[in-house]
Amino acid sequence: MYWKTQPYRTNNRVRIIWVLMCYHLYQSFLLYVICKNKKENMTAKWRWHIGETNDKHDQAHSDRRMPADRHKNYVRYTNFHQIRRNKRLGMVHTNWWCRDQNFRKYFEMRKKNDIRPSDSGFQHFKLFDDVAKQNSEIAAMRSSQKAK
Repeated sequence: MYWKTQPYRTNNRVRIIWVLMCYHLYQSFLLYVICKNKKENMTAKWRWHIGETNDKHDQAHSDRRMPADRHKNYVRYTNFHQIRRNKRLGMVHTNWWCRDQNFRKYFEMRKKNDIRPSDSGFQHFKLFDDVAKQNSEIAAMRSSQKAK
C-alpha cells in the first residue's frame, strides 16, 4: 500500500494523514450510529417487557415541537393526553375521546361545586362597544357628507 501511493505523496496530492483522518471520521460516525440504534432498540425492548408498550400502544412521542398554528395550540392544550398519542390509524379516535373526557370532568366539577358560567365581564365586550361606536361615527360622518 505504501509504495502504491508514493507518486501521490511525492507530488503532494494525497497525504496519508488525510486518509487516516477521513477513515477515523467515518469510523467514529459509524460507531455513533450503531451505538445509538442499539441503545434505542434495547430501550424499546425494555419498555415492551415492563408493559409500557404493546401491540396497540407504541412508544410515547415526546419530541413534538411547539406548533405555531393557533388551532394546533388549542388542540394541544385542551387534550394533555395527546403528547402520548398513538399515530396508528386504528387508534385515531382515542385522543379526541380523552379530550372529551377532560371536558366532561371539568364541567362536572363546576356543576358539583355550583359554579355557574359568567354572563358578563368578558374583555371582548369593551372592544366590541368601542368598535361599534367608531363604526357609528364613521357612518354618521358619511351620511352628513362632512369631514371632521
